[in-house]
Amino acid sequence: MTLCLLSAILILLPACSSMKSAPSSLADNAWFSEGRAYKQSGVSMPGGYISVFSHGADFYANVAIIGINEPNRYELCKNGTETIYSPKNGCIDCASSNDEGIWIVETEKVETNLDEKIQMVSYSGEVVKSFALNDIARFDSSVYTIRCTSEKVYLKSPDKIVAVDNSGNYLSEYKVQGDSALVIGNDDCAYVANYTENGIEICALDGDENSPSFTLKQSDYNVYSGSEEFFLLMANDTGLYGLNRDGSQEAVIIWSDCGISLSRIMGIVALPDGKFLLLDAVSTSLLSPAEPSDMHKRITLTLATAGSADMVRGQVQLFNQSNSDYYIEIKDYSEGGACDTATAVTRMNTDLISGKYPDLIQLTDVSPYFYIKKGYLADMCVLLETDPDMSLEDIAIADQLMVDGGIYFIDREFYMDTRVGYYSDFGDVYGWTFEKYLDVEKNAPADMEMMYNTTRLSLLRSLSSRYMQSAVDWKSSTCDFDNADFIAILEAVSRIKETPEPENFQDLDTTPVYVRMKEGTLYTAAIWINSVRALAIQEHQAGAKLSVIGYPTVDGGCGTDFTLEVPIGICSQSKSTEGCWAYLM
Repeated sequence: MTLCLLSAILILLPACSSMKSAPSSLADNAWFSEGRAYKQSGVSMPGGYISVFSHGADFYANVAIIGINEPNRYELCKNGTETIYSPKNGCIDCASSNDEGIWIVETEKVETNLDEKIQMVSYSGEVVKSFALNDIARFDSSVYTIRCTSEKVYLKSPDKIVAVDNSGNYLSEYKVQGDSALVIGNDDCAYVANYTENGIEICALDGDENSPSFTLKQSDYNVYSGSEEFFLLMANDTGLYGLNRDGSQEAVIIWSDCGISLSRIMGIVALPDGKFLLLDAVSTSLLSPAEPSDMHKRITLTLATAGSADMVRGQVQLFNQSNSDYYIEIKDYSEGGACDTATAVTRMNTDLISGKYPDLIQLTDVSPYFYIKKGYLADMCVLLETDPDMSLEDIAIADQLMVDGGIYFIDREFYMDTRVGYYSDFGDVYGWTFEKYLDVEKNAPADMEMMYNTTRLSLLRSLSSRYMQSAVDWKSSTCDFDNADFIAILEAVSRIKETPEPENFQDLDTTPVYVRMKEGTLYTAAIWINSVRALAIQEHQAGAKLSVIGYPTVDGGCGTDFTLEVPIGICSQSKSTEGCWAYLM
């Protein structure tokens, strides 16, 4: 089958390269970091975590699992693998623990109302105690944080903190304003960290004259509950620090010195034996103390991006956690979106011209052909020839990735941007002609759309992006649109019946596409397929066999675009192509 690769998704993003050196042991060298030696390893979670906490040597997570063709469900799992509790008709808003058990705030839908309650669940999963929140205290907004000491349970909403005892009896409450965190010190007392313009105020709840109360001048930290060693913990993009009762601080882990990969810290949970769980926007990982002599210097690789860094953070983090020889740093020239893509690309191109090369280049939004012509991207076919575990035949769309006989960008996944229609209307085809499109449209009911919100301009734009590959000669920098094929496209597009988008959002038809297809008000539906399972789900929703037909074409050929999720190239000037290849494969 002829496959059409949408070339408009690719961009070249040159960046600064980091120092490279051969991996070596630190056995003969003194530990070089302000912090301690730690190693990072991945932790599995069955879904997206909402809150994570520890008890003894175990950690527990309240996770949300997104359902496919079924409602979402919420689970309380132990050590990332064992589910010990799941509400039947509600969700777990937050959870924490003490020696009595696991305390959760659960919201259950009862008819048209939301019933919010606090429950204690045993460590084997039985509900031991349950109290309606409204019977304890009046909350103007939802409780989103719960923390426990040995004798008290603290419930935090945006405007107040309420303390109850282990029997669910109201004890006291405290007003909070602005951004703050409820934490438990290693003295088994509760504290609130108020983030202010002047710094971070640490204030004791139910404290006496001996309870710590001070202000940290630093404002770029987040404060977390304490550990066996430290009164409280705090972290920022540089590292993890222990906070003592007098306000003094000690560096525990400097992320970069230990090669720890993370993306926007969401939480730190202390475990026994000096271990920590690191929660970030991408994943959960375990940080374990290590002997400096066991630490392994890794070759640092730079992955350049101009604003799409979030698309690669997860994969980079997994690679950094599992590979002992290479460590990837992301160089985002948009500075987290502070500047637009055009400005970021200009900055990167300036570095590229001046000889500051990256190792890996994330390719999005801009054609790479100019950079391929200039020799800035490496031909991966050369690496495929020397890889004993991978060959050109293993790449499903290798022929569509070829540029002048080489492959200069690749990704682990691709998806099909296509359209589907009922098999009874199309049969065993993978494309359809403009003649069929116009014939069906001519005889279709007045309320039937051929394609959702189709205009001449939108259809021409879609067809032109595919036709561009044959119309443009990148070597000679010439193009040809004065030919029979393109004229036929223009003539066919000019004859379609437009269905403009509604002017007002309120007029938008939000009826599911397969409902409209069954009703006979929509002829084809747009879908994005990245697996056989995804196609099976589409057929399940449609309730009938489907034909994958793509957009109509002049000759009835394939109208499906194949798009790489995150196309990446290797800079031809990288000194560690083996490491780059290890990441891509």
